[in-house]
Amino acid sequence: MPNNKTVVNKGKEALNAFMASLDAFLESRTYLVGETVTLADLTLAVYMRDLFNMIFDEAQRNSFENVTRWFTTIMNQDEVVRVLGQTSLCVKPAQFDAKLFTANNPKQKKEAAPKKEAAPKKEAAPKKEETAAPAKAAAPKKPFADLAKPKLDLDTFKKHYWNDETPVIMKYFDESFVDGDWSIWKCSYKYNHELDLKFKTNNLVKGMFQRLETMKR
Repeated sequence: MPNNKTVVNKGKEALNAFMASLDAFLESRTYLVGETVTLADLTLAVYMRDLFNMIFDEAQRNSFENVTRWFTTIMNQDEVVRVLGQTSLCVKPAQFDAKLFTANNPKQKKEAAPKKEAAPKKEAAPKKEETAAPAKAAAPKKPFADLAKPKLDLDTFKKHYWNDETPVIMKYFDESFVDGDWSIWKCSYKYNHELDLKFKTNNLVKGMFQRLETMKR
């Protein structure tokens, strides 16, 4: 689309407002949620990668020091570098190039539209007999649908796990766990020689959890 200064200026104002809000939010935080890298950090950082690569020069980055600190922290994580490579920061902001735009978007000459011939009249189609729609099959019943709701709520337990210290987590667990509602399993991995790298271990554990999910269905 052609360059529209009014639209561009409004976009810059909206972007600066967003950056100021995010900068204030990150002033006392290392990550967006909790004390470790989460999916929220990865999603937003990748979304903002082009801004830091093509738009935010050094002066702009210095205006939002907290966002810049957070962004560089996420982009320098080992797994992020392994997947995306090193992220280079902008030296000179990208500018609209009218000549390049015109070369890539030449104006097309309008050709006279051919005259339309009158379409022959269609014969009325015979009426179709209405048939009753087949009844929808009932959704399969979940295996544990008849069980009473357990006292220990997993969503609540996860919130404690990610946001609280161990004593608070264990206090909720001890007060809420009822033998029979849940069962506790301890797994010992037989092939410790495969756990030489953290990301390999992480992938193996996540794969096991994903397969365990099918037990609830």
